[in-house]
Amino acid sequence: MKKNLVYIIILFSTISLLSGFSGFKKYESVVEYETVNVMQGDTLWNIAKENIPEKEDIRDYIYMIREVNNLESANIHPGDQLLIPIYKKE
Repeated sequence: MKKNLVYIIILFSTISLLSGFSGFKKYESVVEYETVNVMQGDTLWNIAKENIPEKEDIRDYIYMIREVNNLESANIHPGDQLLIPIYKKE
């Protein structure tokens, strides 16, 4: 039992250490926000797809956009203005 616990601790420590390397974290911080005017037919998915940083999971990026804009759902409407986070590369 103790041996398994030691292995688990080593595994989590290794994952924590590796997550700090650039291969796991390409974008460190938001540099600025871009304002996007929602047009007829736009969805949060296609707006995110146009602005997503390389290798970012689109679902995570959509969640970030929703958080920044205080959206309770992914429903957006023509005329809405959204702030889109733009990230700086490491």
